[in-house]
Amino acid sequence: GVNALQTKNMYGAYHPAHASLNDPSFLATLPDREIRCGLAEIVKMAVILDEDLFRALERHPDAFRRPATGPADRSHGELETYVLRTSMRLMMEELCPNLHEHDLARLVDFGHTFSPLVETAGGHRLEHGEAVAVDMALSAHLARLLGLADEETCRRVVRLLRRIGLPVFDPGTCTPELMTQALRASWQRRGRKLNLVVPTGIGKAAFVEELTDVPGTVLEDALKALAADGERHRA
Repeated sequence: GVNALQTKNMYGAYHPAHASLNDPSFLATLPDREIRCGLAEIVKMAVILDEDLFRALERHPDAFRRPATGPADRSHGELETYVLRTSMRLMMEELCPNLHEHDLARLVDFGHTFSPLVETAGGHRLEHGEAVAVDMALSAHLARLLGLADEETCRRVVRLLRRIGLPVFDPGTCTPELMTQALRASWQRRGRKLNLVVPTGIGKAAFVEELTDVPGTVLEDALKALAADGERHRA
């Protein structure tokens, strides 16, 4: 996929992989920022599908960054193995039945409605995983305001992202104008269905299917809530 015209993956060819080789020892070569970005995608899977995985991350938001306590490096701990294997299994179970994306309503698109524009409009100042974290936080607040998730679910999602060290708001791109633009772009990309994935609980999610299901006032209120939360944490 090649980014062009202020759009991610504008050009390219897409083919399901024949195989995926994963050597966890390579994780030890990554800087912490890249580890956090990978954890954003794991949080995504936990929020939509697996409450136990989410709880494990709540207990250990420093997963893959914990100091080594023995001869094994930081990528080979029991917790890390559980997190990796669970998130990979969940991803494969979701993607394999729909490899050619005949169904454009995909739970794994949680965190991927607003994030493409957060990345591009911000000049790629945020890494992909960081933009996904911002998207998940915004989507959690939208779920709360639309009555699809309770306050506690929203709070836990945003708090976990913060504890991992991920951003949950980006003042430069999280404006009503740009986020409305992101909604419309996703609506067009998904066959004129919004299919915004929002949490309905920890380990559960649903689709907001139509653009009209997200009134502009609700989007503005969600952005204001995130901005206010950010101000409280900086104070």
